[in-house]
Amino acid sequence: MSVSERFSTHLLDAVLEKKRKEREETRKKFIERTFAALERLAQTINLRSFRHFFRWAYASELDERKLRLVLEDALMLKDKHRQDIVFIRKLKSSVNKEDPEYQEQST
Repeated sequence: MSVSERFSTHLLDAVLEKKRKEREETRKKFIERTFAALERLAQTINLRSFRHFFRWAYASELDERKLRLVLEDALMLKDKHRQDIVFIRKLKSSVNKEDPEYQEQST
């Protein structure tokens, strides 16, 4: 193998390694954001159980402290869910752009 062939192979290996690291970093960020969204969803499910209580227990006494805590959690999650929805829409859009079946349907 000549010097130029070895050099070009070295350059190609370096570029491929850089791209691999970029993919891994992108994948890691995606997974972190996905798990964060799932955590917020789990908190929302807790809020749903609280809502379920109201649906069936009108005659029960309310604990104002618990109600205030749930309200604070709900208001905090409101903005987080908006961010999650934007992220999921971007993800869906990027996946659909790469999907040949989607492109055929949209034309």
